Amino acid sequence: EELNIAIGFLINPEHFDAVDALMTRHPEVQVIIDHFGRCKSEDISPNFSFKKKSSIIRNTKEFFSLENSPFQKLLSMARHAKLHIKISGFPVSSSPKAFGVGEASKQDWPYRDVQPMVHRLIETYGARRLMWGTDFPFIVKQCGYTRGLTLLSQETPGISLKDMEWLLGETVQKVFGDSWKK
Repeated sequence: EELNIAIGFLINPEHFDAVDALMTRHPEVQVIIDHFGRCKSEDISPNFSFKKKSSIIRNTKEFFSLENSPFQKLLSMARHAKLHIKISGFPVSSSPKAFGVGEASKQDWPYRDVQPMVHRLIETYGARRLMWGTDFPFIVKQCGYTRGLTLLSQETPGISLKDMEWLLGETVQKVFGDSWKK
């Protein structure tokens, strides 16, 4: 709190309770959880089909197995006003497990099984508390920067232009100010 800096965590869901406790104790600290908190698309109901690009998800609550899932815990932590989630980690979905865990998606490009997670995070946290991340260096081999950027801007329907601006830069600017440019 005294330093007024953001703290980033590359963690697995089993560490959510520790971050939750930290944020309860220090509510003014800016915290970022990377890679959806390493939650997986399995938290989504098997009744949903990800095959249609034009499918706009209007009410994502029905697509999640919410009870006791890691993703539900991540959603419940939205009560911490200074908690931000980095939307990253899905482009390496089909690569070998990194750091002993798999990534969010179980599908190849364009990782449609993660789209409901993105929408649910927007509904719960708001785009002003979410930020897109490249997941360098993995993105280079998986889909490249251009395609990686289109994961949100073109391949995930239903995100407003204003929300897209927050996801792709304004949130980073809000959290880090100009310090990230140096």
